Amino acid sequence: MNVQNRIVSVKIINGNESIRHFVPSLKTELKTQLEKIEYRLSTVKIELPSNQSYQLFETEATDKSFRGVDLSI
Repeated sequence: MNVQNRIVSVKIINGNESIRHFVPSLKTELKTQLEKIEYRLSTVKIELPSNQSYQLFETEATDKSFRGVDLSI
């Protein structure tokens, strides 16, 4: 997401092609809610993950060396 001078651009990186069916209705709602707080929605882009970023995500998500729980109240 990028915000500059109250203009918002959103980039969604998702490997599931079916997300494209949900974006038009959600984009309308996002635009409406942003206008209420005096922001403007410029673009919503959907991209497939690159192989490099997808592999990085898989590596980070499967790190088995972490143990315990962090809790903030």
